[in-house]
Amino acid sequence: MQHDPPDQAGYYWAKVIKPEGMRKGEDWRSIDWEIVQVVVNDLSERSTPFDRFGVFVPGIGTMQRVSRLQWGPRVDAIPPD
Repeated sequence: MQHDPPDQAGYYWAKVIKPEGMRKGEDWRSIDWEIVQVVVNDLSERSTPFDRFGVFVPGIGTMQRVSRLQWGPRVDAIPPD
């Protein structure tokens, strides 16, 4: 079941569909659902949800755009410090 893109920072289930910033020939699309971290990237009031947030995906060094992922539900538990 696909969910709407995130509307707040936090942890979410997601699949990478079309990653950015990868070397030519590398394919980092997700086969399975994984937990990603959504962070605030733009605080301006004019920004859209796709611009407001950035996404960190384990194993991918470049922050990804929200539009590059398929979204699942928010993860309720936050990992320990």
